[in-house]
Amino acid sequence: MNGNRAPAGSHYFCRGCGQPLPDSWHGQFHPECLKADKRRRTQEKRRLERARLQQWLQRQRCPQCGASMAVTPPHPGTVLPHRDEALEVSWEMAPPSDSSN
Repeated sequence: MNGNRAPAGSHYFCRGCGQPLPDSWHGQFHPECLKADKRRRTQEKRRLERARLQQWLQRQRCPQCGASMAVTPPHPGTVLPHRDEALEVSWEMAPPSDSSN
């Protein structure tokens, strides 16, 4: 290899779409393929992060009643508000137990 130039006669291909890259190109992706690859990797990282958070939340317990703190999806019949509308949520705590630890 001579500096930043590929050897004469060599052909490189995009790691995203597999199409040939221009001879003067120094990257491994076409610009649009690079953006798509970054978007895919970011989505996968966020999905794994959400899964780890869900697992952690399932291990957390309410000190009052011992219920799991995991976020549960709404009942299939529940109508969720449009994302511009406010969602009213009420939290009710179980009454404190009379037993002392």
